[in-house]
Formats: sequence, C-alpha cells, structure tokens
Amino acid sequence: MQVVGFMGFVRGLVKVSAGAAAGVAALTALPVFGAVGTLTAAGVVVGALVGAAAGVADEYAEHRRDRRARVRDRMPR
Repeated sequence: MQVVGFMGFVRGLVKVSAGAAAGVAALTALPVFGAVGTLTAAGVVVGALVGAAAGVADEYAEHRRDRRARVRDRMPR
C-alpha cells in the first residue's frame, strides 16, 4: 500500500514540475512583457507558481475522479 502511495506522490510531483515549467515557458513566450525571452526573476517565480498551482489542481481533480470511481464500483447495483 505504501508503494502505491509513493508512486502517486511521485506522479503528483511530476505534474507540478511540468506545470511549473509550462508556466515559465508560457510567460517567456508572451511578448506582452517586452522582448521575447526577457523576464525578471520575479516573472520566473510567478510563472513557476502559476504552473505549479495548475499541476496541483490537475492532480487533485484526478485523485477525486479516481476515488469517486472506486466508491461507485463498491456500491451495490
């Protein structure tokens, strides 16, 4: 049981990391903030936080979906 929990934790970390990277990449690609590719350290932090929050939200939604499916499967029909 602990191995499954650990793998879920690792999967969550991967999603958060991917979200953070995507957030930084999206902000870097936006020309609204000046020349493309120029970001301050604060911009990188904001992009990483927004992306990480999106990754956490996605992992939470998937966890709830899986849990509801398990509960639904245990219900008598």
